[in-house]
Amino acid sequence: MKKESNIIEKFIMPLFACIFAFWTYLALSGGVEAFDLAVQGFFFSLRGPALNAFGCALEYVGHWPIPTAVCVLLLLFKKTRFSYGIPLAGCVMTSVGMYELLKHIFKRPRPDMSLWLCQEHGYSFPSGHTLNNTVFWVVLASLIGYYFLTEGKSLPIYKKERPAELYPRSKAVSVILRVLLIVWPLIIGMSRILVGVHWPSDVVGSLILSVAIISAGKLILFSGKEKQR
Repeated sequence: MKKESNIIEKFIMPLFACIFAFWTYLALSGGVEAFDLAVQGFFFSLRGPALNAFGCALEYVGHWPIPTAVCVLLLLFKKTRFSYGIPLAGCVMTSVGMYELLKHIFKRPRPDMSLWLCQEHGYSFPSGHTLNNTVFWVVLASLIGYYFLTEGKSLPIYKKERPAELYPRSKAVSVILRVLLIVWPLIIGMSRILVGVHWPSDVVGSLILSVAIISAGKLILFSGKEKQR
């Protein structure tokens, strides 16, 4: 089962990297302008005092310092350092470095400032909030699922046994946690469109790229020789 999963991840990673390259071409060449305007118009039609305030609050809650701070806390405590801290820190550094590099390569302008509900800076593509949160929270969901299914077994990447001590023992809790962790980045992505600081294609591009990064991360974390029992 593990071998089949690794084969799938090896297929997903280059596939979504290629899809991201194609989507980038469409976004930067104006090939998805009609899509951007249609989706943007829909989200703007939903604007109201409560939803606007919620979207602006996510500007700060969803920024990269939050996942980074969580990583630091997980790294500080011995019980979570190897099971969560190191894997998540590696993924966060990858996603932050990736979006900073790509933004300065593509230099796509943001939507007009008159549409913004909150202040933002820098370039538009891809959406850093969406990319960082998707990578961080989905990898965390994957780790939770792995530890639940293996009853806390050490990640194959470690030569020395590093079993997890903190993970949900209940299937219901595990499923609910994973669903919430996967849905949260989607809410962050939609909020970026709602507050007007990103084109919808920025968010879609980040979601596509995050799949490639997550697949690469899972290949590294969950691959390796099975440890002798």
